[in-house]
Amino acid sequence: MPRRMNASENRVIFLIPVLASALTLGCLAPPPNCVEPQTATGATTDSSGATTPVAATATAASPGDLSKPLVVWNGDDVNPTAKQWASCDTQPCTSTLEPAPKVGANGSIGLEFKAKGKGYVGFGWNWTSWYAAGATNLTGRKKLKFQLQILPASPEVAPQVDGLRVRLGCAKSDKCAKVVGSLAKYAPQAGDGKWHSVVIPLEDMKPEDKEIWDEASVWEFQIHNWAPTPREFVAHIDDITFE
Repeated sequence: MPRRMNASENRVIFLIPVLASALTLGCLAPPPNCVEPQTATGATTDSSGATTPVAATATAASPGDLSKPLVVWNGDDVNPTAKQWASCDTQPCTSTLEPAPKVGANGSIGLEFKAKGKGYVGFGWNWTSWYAAGATNLTGRKKLKFQLQILPASPEVAPQVDGLRVRLGCAKSDKCAKVVGSLAKYAPQAGDGKWHSVVIPLEDMKPEDKEIWDEASVWEFQIHNWAPTPREFVAHIDDITFE
């Protein structure tokens, strides 16, 4: 009759397939330098001997024909799947952004931003749905152009144009952006309820504190406003273009 294995021998036999599986699939409980086998694309070793996974990076898209305007969104023939956010910080307040029919510059689809309250209000429109590989390469482009209409509920609650900031976000990091601090220079009458064609030289836009800028991975258009007094207005945006 065969000898029965004791408890220690049973544990050894049980651990052999488990350890083999771990060696094949990665770490049982991944420490910081454990490379996930399905995502690892390589590794680098620093002077201390520590190994760090190298993440895959998307190749920048071509900037295209610089002699032609580059429309990234107009709601009609250039209407990629996009995602948005809108925010306000001093309750009670409301802030929403949606594409809407018949609010564009030519009665077409446009972006409609509704804001009410004091303090900060703002929005972002990401024309790649935060898909970094689809970001726009602006290398060689000199200007941001867009159509803007601001409709205040009354003159008393209209936003001050010199307090409207326009910001472009890029995908290279979570602090990748540059901004122009006021629209007053580029559209001084923007609060009059009419449509305005806004043209901002890209060289006038600057990264803020601790931000970087990457012209090869631009993906988001933003407008921000802060005021100590209440505002209530609707802003329409259309034909976001780079030249």
